[in-house]
Amino acid sequence: MSEGGPADGAPNNSTNKSPKVPSLWWLGIGAWQWSSEERWVRALLAAISLVVSFILLFFEVGVLLALGVERHLAAGISFFLALIPALLVARPICARLWPEVLNRAEEKAENRLARQRMALR
Repeated sequence: MSEGGPADGAPNNSTNKSPKVPSLWWLGIGAWQWSSEERWVRALLAAISLVVSFILLFFEVGVLLALGVERHLAAGISFFLALIPALLVARPICARLWPEVLNRAEEKAENRLARQRMALR
């Protein structure tokens, strides 16, 4: 085993590191202070969330209608049931497709949030 490498022999790449910034940082406000990478990743994550939520929405509405729930109520319930998993699954999808861009944006978000925390002290 080499010095400083992982114990199991797996490659040590930056896509496996755990972020020091919350994974939902992109839902925050104050985007005018963000870097271009942060804004681009935010738009990308929002687009992924939108697609995933529509897929889940149609499935959930169909199930609720089959169970006899009124269609407007089924649509409202499905919207909230689809939104939460879509927001949570967007980041892993983005990390799989664009790991370098996501890592750069999260590093910049981490630095920005650290500066904001220091300013509040």
